[in-house]
Amino acid sequence: MMTNKQKEKSEELFNEGAICPFCESGKLRLKKKRLEFEYKGNNSEITKEVFFCEECEEIVFKKKDEKAIERFLTDERRKVEHLLTSNEIKTIRNSFDATQEQFSKMLRVSKKNFARYESGTAMQGVAMDNQLRILRDYPEAIRSIPGQEDRFILGKKRETFPEDFKCPSSIVNSASSDFLFEDYKRKKETEKMLIQA
Repeated sequence: MMTNKQKEKSEELFNEGAICPFCESGKLRLKKKRLEFEYKGNNSEITKEVFFCEECEEIVFKKKDEKAIERFLTDERRKVEHLLTSNEIKTIRNSFDATQEQFSKMLRVSKKNFARYESGTAMQGVAMDNQLRILRDYPEAIRSIPGQEDRFILGKKRETFPEDFKCPSSIVNSASSDFLFEDYKRKKETEKMLIQA
């Protein structure tokens, strides 16, 4: 593990031919390398272009790849722990057409923590993972969270209300309007079938 001093030096020397920040004698060479990782008996690998010291055989990652590798490793650990991956979490949030800030408020978690779940710099706990899975499979469950009882589910790509659909203005965009609209569509479908018969 690099010390802060070594890390500072490595960030300044990220170019081929630079002196290795570990042994301070070897030169860094750009090289494609297969990186292998093990977590709880499960192996994974990723191929990246890295700076390699032929003297001490240490590896220095390109700065732009550090976050990508961290995200990859976090997602590999998540798979082993049967947790949602970064992309799956982002997809769930996008299904509600919500920003990270809006969605973190809905879930009652700090914006910073939620951003870390999506970026792969932190793993969510089992309770948070379960909550996200429930919202993915049953989006209307968002209304069970205090303060979200009348939330219009943005993720449901619903048609605009037809002119003949009667809905009291007091319940538009609430849970009740959704139920009324579903009932309206069922009746229209039945009418259409009766006419065709």
